[in-house]
Amino acid sequence: MTVNLKDMQLREVEIKAIKQELQKMPKGHLTKQGQYYYETIGTVHKGITKNPQRVAQLARKAYLLRRLKHLEWNQELAERQSPRYKTEEPTEIISSLPSFYPTLPIHLFFPNIQKNHNEILCRNPIDDNSNHPDGLIFVTNSGLKVRSKSERVIADALDQYKIPYRYEEYLNLGGQTKCPDFTIYRPFDGTIMIWEHFGLMKDKEYRESTVKKIALYAKHGYFPYEKLICTYEHDLLDAAKIHTIIKIFLLQQE
Repeated sequence: MTVNLKDMQLREVEIKAIKQELQKMPKGHLTKQGQYYYETIGTVHKGITKNPQRVAQLARKAYLLRRLKHLEWNQELAERQSPRYKTEEPTEIISSLPSFYPTLPIHLFFPNIQKNHNEILCRNPIDDNSNHPDGLIFVTNSGLKVRSKSERVIADALDQYKIPYRYEEYLNLGGQTKCPDFTIYRPFDGTIMIWEHFGLMKDKEYRESTVKKIALYAKHGYFPYEKLICTYEHDLLDAAKIHTIIKIFLLQQE
């Protein structure tokens, strides 16, 4: 088996993000007796059935802990060039949790599905663009379905910084309709940004299409390094690069 360096780098980024999120989680874990939910810490059980926010936090924590375990397992195996990977797919991870977890509503594991930010461009991931829905096979940590592992890394990073965005939002450019990977509302000044990840640049036809798309964006005021962010597969080989891009283009510089 050949180790995929890119997958290892992407996995490392997600492991770091999950650990940061877990630091903010409650200490206990979720248990259930009959129809009632409890927060359990050691031998102490505290009823939280009437506290749906706490139930959601602990459900999310269980999911993250199991996902982290799988990611770290796969990372270690990849380093040994072993094929015995554990699943990293969110729905399969949830199914592997204790029996009552898969019966919980999906939004408990992905709180952003029902999150209302009020910013003009932040929409519920459950309202995904239906353009070619069969290709939406990767699920982010906020419950959004995207088309590639690279887009999942970008979406998770945007969510980590709480930056409002829409995935594959329809955009009319002089009579031509495009669906940029991410249409972003920059929080500190309200600028609408576009983020396109070009993942197939080795393909000649794809490259030619990319050049035309960038030119079309520029024609309508979305210039690279101003209102258009362009990334490529090599950008994701460095675990910190996506975070650097976000800090430079989307966060207010102090």
